[in-house]
Amino acid sequence: MINKKKIGILKLSNCGNINNLKNALEYCNAKVGFIETNDDFKNFDKIIIPGVGSFNSSMKNLNDQNIKNDLLHNIKKKITLGICIGMQLFSKSSNEIEVTEGLNIFNFEFEKIKSKKPLPVMGYNSIEIKTDNKLLKNVNSSDKFYFMHSYATNSSNYEIASAKYFDQEYSAVVAKENIFGVQFHIEKSKESGLKIINNFLNL
Repeated sequence: MINKKKIGILKLSNCGNINNLKNALEYCNAKVGFIETNDDFKNFDKIIIPGVGSFNSSMKNLNDQNIKNDLLHNIKKKITLGICIGMQLFSKSSNEIEVTEGLNIFNFEFEKIKSKKPLPVMGYNSIEIKTDNKLLKNVNSSDKFYFMHSYATNSSNYEIASAKYFDQEYSAVVAKENIFGVQFHIEKSKESGLKIINNFLNL
């Protein structure tokens, strides 16, 4: 039975098309809306920070829209999922374009993937589960998730699943108490992504 708590998707001015995420959540019978102002947080029980845009522009928009402090306050008390850039924003910093401070929720940093292979990482890939977690219930080695990124972290402290880009291994899923991050796009990962969505709804 899906938990019917309402899900708020953070909508920044650089978000682009995040309707695919909304549609995927609604396909799983979730009650969904957008968080665009500080007043919107009170309407939602869980938060998703979507994976669209760059690290720098996302942090700039959090500050420009004066929503950063309220976001941090709500993340601390509500189950929250960051997707791709959303996961990266949880970090101390990223060196995308220039070194930019993140939300500093997880004690790790994001750097460009050191590979001789072309970037960005783009396409479907499996993940290796390192630690049991309810977010990954029923996920196995046959599941494929859609990745599209050039920056990554390798965090043994928070990593619950990893992925490989040729010989480069990095964190694919991280968790800390009520806060979760996935480096891939659940809304583009078909049936495998729906597993993660349903698990998130049931947390």
